[in-house]
Amino acid sequence: MNWTDFTDNPVDTGVSKKILDHLLKKRVIREDCDLLDYLKEKIKGKRVLDIGICEHDLSHLNSDEWRHKTIRDNCQYSIGIDILENLVELLKNKGYNVRCVDATSDVFLGEHFDVVFIGDVIEHVNDAVKLLTFSRRHLTKDGIIIASTPNPFYLNNIFQAIKEGTFVANFEHVSWITPSMALELARRSELELQNYILVRKSKNFIKHILKKMLPAELANGFFIYQFGIK
Repeated sequence: MNWTDFTDNPVDTGVSKKILDHLLKKRVIREDCDLLDYLKEKIKGKRVLDIGICEHDLSHLNSDEWRHKTIRDNCQYSIGIDILENLVELLKNKGYNVRCVDATSDVFLGEHFDVVFIGDVIEHVNDAVKLLTFSRRHLTKDGIIIASTPNPFYLNNIFQAIKEGTFVANFEHVSWITPSMALELARRSELELQNYILVRKSKNFIKHILKKMLPAELANGFFIYQFGIK
């Protein structure tokens, strides 16, 4: 959906209702999976470009929850990229197919991919459109971009703001990406926002039940956005 087809006013109340209806139709609530489960579904038998593989520091690389290992172990073929040169070199020495590349640059890796995964990166970069443009450059015709990013409406964030006076995010974060903002980023990047996904499965049974009782947008710590080429 392109709001400029309807108005020149970005706060037009009538168009705002159209956008709301459009986004709610795009929303997918999954009770049966978490992020890693969802990724496994989408990457099976696929060629995958994984952006932001190092996840800040070395501690993540030794975790069972490390996303790049999950991706590498469950897809047909993968390349991982990051800007942390020392960690990229360490991973190369461990046998991973990784490169030190800025994913907001004009670089072309010389390959196209069925899936580009941007795991908790978009909120870090100076220019989210450049990140999505880089990702689009590396997609096959029917490929998809999957981007996960923190949810500002998450109830824990709201509680912290109430309790402590404000919410302190990861020190490197420079933005939140809400569904309407993801829609606008897609427009500016010549992409389509195909869906946004909320996954509600929790390893803790009590937390899982509580999540199901809450409105979906309050119960999830992050959004998953799926983009495709128009």
